[in-house]
Amino acid sequence: MKWNKVLVLILAICFSQFSGGQTTDKKSDKPIKITGKVYNDKERPVVGAVLYIDNMKTTNTTRSDGTYKIKVSPSAVNLEVRSSQFGNCVTPINGHKVINFRLDQNKGTASAPEAGEKPAKSKHKKMNTYNDIYQMIRAEVSGVVVSGHSIQIQQGHSFFGSSTPLFVVNGVIVQ
Repeated sequence: MKWNKVLVLILAICFSQFSGGQTTDKKSDKPIKITGKVYNDKERPVVGAVLYIDNMKTTNTTRSDGTYKIKVSPSAVNLEVRSSQFGNCVTPINGHKVINFRLDQNKGTASAPEAGEKPAKSKHKKMNTYNDIYQMIRAEVSGVVVSGHSIQIQQGHSFFGSSTPLFVVNGVIVQ
């Protein structure tokens, strides 16, 4: 009888560990669809302007009528439009679904009609630099302990022997 209670206690602990795992919020992972129009300073549509998300170039460009549609990650901060002929403009996304741009060689402006505001230009994110992959892992990955070229992953046990991580950078194994 005593062993039954111990077994039930062990099973309860195991199930509580499994049920306490990470859950993902499906709403927060869903891309946000943003639409809008890009005009020049003479109120004419800008054709072929390239869209950037957080300073990263996308394959999206404006159509012949100056309109665009783009899907962005919920974690995206800034939307930018660049035209070699009319200049560029950056604006915070701030959850807006419609963002229009007016490009001018001197100064671009953006407006989100739903909010009726013209956000100011925002600062770019700072990119971190590292000397090697171990330094990057130490700074960016939680749940690991890096000491020199030795990496220990929390709960990193394996039935098959070594649990040494394998690093592949641009298709090349790095040691």
